[in-house]
Amino acid sequence: MPTSLTCCLQVPLVERHSFTASHTERMEVEVEELLLRLHNMSGSRFTANSRRLRTLAHDGEALAQCRRDVMKDIKTYAHVSVETKARCVDAFAKRADVSMHVCGSCGIRDLSDTYGQDQKDPTKWKEAVFHNGNVLDTGRVHENEVVLDHWLEVGQDAYTRLKACRDMEMMRPCPNGVGYETVRVPRTDLHSLYETGGRAYHVVPEAVLDDPVLQCKKVKLCKRCGRGWNAQLKAKRVTSSHHATNDDFEDLYATNAPTFSIAHGEDFGRLSAL
Repeated sequence: MPTSLTCCLQVPLVERHSFTASHTERMEVEVEELLLRLHNMSGSRFTANSRRLRTLAHDGEALAQCRRDVMKDIKTYAHVSVETKARCVDAFAKRADVSMHVCGSCGIRDLSDTYGQDQKDPTKWKEAVFHNGNVLDTGRVHENEVVLDHWLEVGQDAYTRLKACRDMEMMRPCPNGVGYETVRVPRTDLHSLYETGGRAYHVVPEAVLDDPVLQCKKVKLCKRCGRGWNAQLKAKRVTSSHHATNDDFEDLYATNAPTFSIAHGEDFGRLSAL
């Protein structure tokens, strides 16, 4: 059903303009053509019949015909078949079932990150492997080499001082609801650390995975932490400040560790220990 705007714009221009078209009039024609095109591409056609319903409240035959027209519009423009619904639900379920990874070095979770997965061989990843107390590359697990003071490792001197600190004492309500009790939390529990083979590493504990093939522990690395990953790279640490009034434990971390990694000092703590 043509609308009033469509009918108006379809009238020959000669009848609307009896005088010679000037530049301004040509501009008006172009604007009218744009309006017509915009109107035809809009969603007003979907509601052209439904908007007539309230004007035909007292006209039984016309109202019945309008209702039939509206039902046709619904089937044409608004009906979604069961097959389409099932296809949409299935597509959503597949996209929602995402295998999430987490970087053990910085804790980032990023769907767009490949986490060092080899594009030619998807079974190979760039990972840090913990074997016999050492941190190694995936392909060098069975080599008998000892890498001392890797940047992923916690500074041993600072870690010894940290463990020697007094526990933090906090209060919490008693289980029976009467009074409070003291809870002691070791300082080390507030840091993102993973201990294995008598050595501690700046790693998110929840990100540590079992490797049944290599029979050891490992963590995946994001593209930032995995860029230039080298298990032979030793840590560069700042001078210890433990002789000062307050020990800041800066030598726990490595200045040459990847930016934003825990080993670089970007450790926001673990509230789960409180």
